[in-house]
Parts: sequence; C-alpha cells; structure tokens
Amino acid sequence: MHERIPLAFLLAMNQDLVPGCDLAIEVCYLPLLEVFEAHPGIKWNLEVSGTLLDWAAWHQPRFVDAIARMHASGQLELVASTFSRNILYCSQPDAVADSIRFHKDLLASCFGAVPRGFLNPGKVWSHEYIPQIAAAGLDWTYVDERVLRASGVRDKLFCARRGAADGAEVIMLTDSLSFTSGMQDAIEHFSVTRYEAVVQYLAELQRGSPDGVFTYCEHAETSGLWQYLEKNGDPHNVIRHWDRFLGQLERDERIETVCVSSRVAGTRIHERLETSVDGEPEWIAEVFSIPGTRWNEGGFRDWFDFAENSAEMRYFREFYAELSGRIATVSATLATTRLPAPLRLTCERLVEDARFGLILHQYELGFSEQDVRGFSRRELARVMSVRLALVDAILADRTGFSISDVNDDGISEILWLDSSNFFVFSKLGGRLLYWIDLASGRELIGCEHVSHYEELFRDDNHAVPEVGLGDGLWTNLEGLQRDSTYTGRYRLRRRGLYDTITVRVDGADSGVTVTLAQHEMPFALKQERIEFHFESEGLALLKVFAIREDGLDVFWHVALPGDDSADIRIESETAFSPQHEDVLRLGKRRDWYACGDSSVSTPMFEVGIRFPGAGQVVKNEQPFAVGFTASFSGKTEDVFTAECSLYKKRTGKTEPPAGE
Repeated sequence: MHERIPLAFLLAMNQDLVPGCDLAIEVCYLPLLEVFEAHPGIKWNLEVSGTLLDWAAWHQPRFVDAIARMHASGQLELVASTFSRNILYCSQPDAVADSIRFHKDLLASCFGAVPRGFLNPGKVWSHEYIPQIAAAGLDWTYVDERVLRASGVRDKLFCARRGAADGAEVIMLTDSLSFTSGMQDAIEHFSVTRYEAVVQYLAELQRGSPDGVFTYCEHAETSGLWQYLEKNGDPHNVIRHWDRFLGQLERDERIETVCVSSRVAGTRIHERLETSVDGEPEWIAEVFSIPGTRWNEGGFRDWFDFAENSAEMRYFREFYAELSGRIATVSATLATTRLPAPLRLTCERLVEDARFGLILHQYELGFSEQDVRGFSRRELARVMSVRLALVDAILADRTGFSISDVNDDGISEILWLDSSNFFVFSKLGGRLLYWIDLASGRELIGCEHVSHYEELFRDDNHAVPEVGLGDGLWTNLEGLQRDSTYTGRYRLRRRGLYDTITVRVDGADSGVTVTLAQHEMPFALKQERIEFHFESEGLALLKVFAIREDGLDVFWHVALPGDDSADIRIESETAFSPQHEDVLRLGKRRDWYACGDSSVSTPMFEVGIRFPGAGQVVKNEQPFAVGFTASFSGKTEDVFTAECSLYKKRTGKTEPPAGE
C-alpha cells in the first residue's frame, strides 16, 4: 500500500475580548471544537489567541475544557503566535519577544502545552522574522505560497525548507491559499463527489512533493461567524458539513491527519533558504485594490508600503516604541537599585504588567480598522505609564502627594504614595482612577485593560458611558437573530467614586442632577487629606478623601445657597478591577475569586467598600470590574452629609496561585 497522504488541519481562533469573543465562541468556535472532539481519529492543530483565552477562561470554561481534553489525549497540537495577533513587522523586537512569551506562558498555564510551531499573524512574511521566532524556542512556521514562489522556490513546493538568518534557523512550511480555498469549499458544500475531488488533488500534490506536509490553514471564523455576521449562510449547516467531512476522512485509509510538530520531526528538509522576499498573502494584496478603503485611497503599493509610510502606522510605531523604551529604562534602573526583597518583587511585577499591557493593546496591529489614532483599543496602552511612574517613585523614595500626568493622557492627576498604597485621583469629579497595593503589586482599582472596539479615545480621565447591545457594542447585528449569544453590558473605566448628585428644592416640580465626573473640581491638599470643591447649578459640594493605611474614608457635604431646603440624593459608583491576569485566568472556574455584596476577595486580600447610612447598594459583576453603586437620600435645610470607606485587608498569601 502507498504511504498515506499527510494532511494537517490548522485552525486559528483569534477574536478579541470586546466585543468579539462571546459571539464567536457560541457561533463557531465551540461547535468546531465539539465536532472535532466527536471524531477522535482526526488529529489537528490549533492556534488560539491570548485575548480569546483570557475571555474564555472566565466566561466560557466549556471552550477551555474542550481544548484541554483534546490536547491531553494527543488529538490536538497547540501552536504559538503573538499574544494579541499583532503583525511582527509593526512592533519593536522586544515587544514581539514579550508577545510570544506571554502567549506561550498562557498556553502552558491553561493546558500544560509547550508549543513548537508559530502561526504568523496576518501571514505577512519577512525573512527577519526567523531570529525572532527561533529566539522564542519555536521550530517551524508557515509561509505563504506566493511568497515562496517570489523567493525562487520552483519545485517540491510543499516540502519543508530550512530558513536561516543571523545564525538562527526555522523550518518553513507552505501555506497554500488555493489548497485551503478548495478544502473550505468542499467542507462548506459537502458532498462525496467534492470530498473525492479533494483527495485526488492531494494525491497530485503528493506526487509533486513526496515528502510534503499539506495543510488546511484557515481562520475558524470562516466556519460560522462570517456567515452569521454577513447573513450569507447558516452556521449550523457549516458545522454539519464539517461533521460529515471529518467522518468521511476518519474512515479514509488513503489520508493520515497529523499534528504538525510530530510530522516535521520525521520529515526530510528539502533545501535551505538564506534569503526570502518580504510579502503579504493574496487576500491582503486584494484589499489594496478595493476602491474606498483607506489603504487604496492612501495610494499604497502593498502592505509593506502601507506599514512603512502610512502616517497612522508611523504614529503607532513611534508611540509603542517610546513606551517600550520607557519600560526598558525603568527595568534597567530597577536592576541597579538596592531595594528590600519584597519591594523589589513588587516593582518587578509592575514592570511585567506594563510589558503585558503594551502588547495586549496591540490587537491585530498592522491590519485592523482600528489602526487609526484616536481608537481607545490602541491608545490605552499609554496607561501602562501608571505602573512605570509608580516604580520610578518607589526607586526615588518619593512619598506623599504629587501632581503629574501619570497616565500620559494630557491631563495632570493627583498622586499619593505611602508604604502601603498608591492612589491616583482625577480632578474630573474627584474620582479615584487607580489604587495599587504595594505589598502585592496588584491593582485594586484601575484600567481593565480592554475596551469596546469602536470606542474613540478621549483621555483616561473622562468616564466612559455604559455600552451594550443596542447602543454600539454590536452595531453590525441589527435585525439578526442572536440565539443564545451573550448580551452582557460593559461599564468601562468608571473607576472609583463616580458620583451623581440630585437636588430637588421644596416646592419645585423637578430637580437638578449633576454628574460630577463631567466637571473639573478645584482641590486642596492637606497632609493625608484631599478636599474637592464644586459650586454650581444650585448646590455647593465638598468631597473629602482621608487617606488611611488600609484605604480611604470619603465624605460628601452638600449645601444649598440661601435658605432653601431640598431633597438630596447621592449615587456613588465604585468599580474594583482586581488584576486582569488574576481575575480572568484564575477566576470563577477555580473558585479563586469571590464577589460579596460590597467586596471582592482573593487569596491575597479582600478589597471592598462600606456604606454606612446608604439606602440601597446595587452590585454589578462583570469579567473586568465589579461595581457597587450606593444611594444616599435625605432632606436638608443646612448641610446633607454622606460617607463611605474603601478598605483592603490581608486574607493570606501575597502570591496568586499558579495556573494549575
């Protein structure tokens, strides 16, 4: 009998946290996992982005568990990429190294996986990638067929090649758009006749490349999500056809499905390539010829012309390079400064968090509609400056109050540092933007790391309104049936003490409502105390923060001008955002994170808020932040006073548990 034809399935699942993951998992990712698991004789390969795993670890454990089972059984090989699917060419080398490292670490913690292969984001290729991929400890990657042909490859197209550059080597395998498209068509419109046509095509390819590896390399979205969004097919039918195709394949003794690394380990290398051309895949090249796109209107020849010469891409390269440089500078200073061991560990964590935030905000950088300045998904990487500024202050032993633009958004904030806490207050509404615990180096209030795709960046001080279905989160789903897809709402970057004051003077038909976050408030600093003042729209307010070692006491004093009496209502919202990595990756499914009526607990600490005298407290639990809104009501003829306390207390270890 002739040697069986090796066929590799390599699917990529890459949606981002907001708003893509929830819909993609239910419409196509989870059904695809389940259909492959139903055919255990089919070996296959999967690249799943860090952003997707972050969401799923919290909100869709079935997705993570299905991957874990197939990986443990040997049916599935996991493949590395950059954490947020940023194209390597667009990022600094140190950011690329961090991005691959964070992705590999996440695969290890979730699945115990040690990936050997690298799926190149965007399939944009440059020979200079080879040292970066090899330095990450990875052995092989895929290169687009048209790039290989343009590089002089003439025969045995599907055989393995060894790419070499700067003393590093990586095995280069062939990603063929024509083969993948043919496979996709046979799956989406399954029939036995179409299946046999694919087998015959594979046999022809094997005759031309006897030692080849033939790969269906495709975004998983083509098997359900795109049909759903574009209303050009039924995702359920696509999954049913996958089931029939895999069933036929499982019984076919002419073909052997393979995990790529095991196949590559026993494959003869056809040739060595010292050089190869830069190139983009055909589907990207086609975009530059479509009238009306920003790429076409810019007059760019190709993707590389765009990446090099677009003003927007230059802006982001320089912006991210500057932040990357700041991380390197702070890290170098930390390495040469004497510190007590616990404080050094805190600083190292803060720098590592800044590295993570830098790469997380580069989701699909290089080919995304959000590669335009002003979108929060790109711009919010600048808030990693908060962590770097804290390390700088610790190294300089700079305690007490200070004023600076700590989050690099063009607005100065009020900072407080002591031996236990770092607070960042905003003059807009007298809000608490950041609270970082110095003993653990973990964030208690602050940036949730993620944002709505289409949210425009203003700055880090103005509060962001609630978004959800019907008001911007899924603008392209008008009129589409949503089945059981998650329809949660997100409150982003409200932070701490977001206040609304309503005053109805006796005898008036209606009241006046003031949202303090819309107003810049004068302030006074007094030792361990801040006093914010507001006087307008028929009321005068004094909002006071008194700093304690374990938190803050907050007081509101509302007075009316003249002799009027009135009904007063204060609503104050505080959103705790325990460390992104801890909550999303070690959250509900491991009983690591618990949310009470007004507190959040982890093995390290409890952080919460007390509302003495509050009439009502409402909890709003989300993956990225847990909000508590308290209402204080009363009547005043002089001054109405309300108060609350933010607190933290140790509950045990200062270390988060390992990702067991």
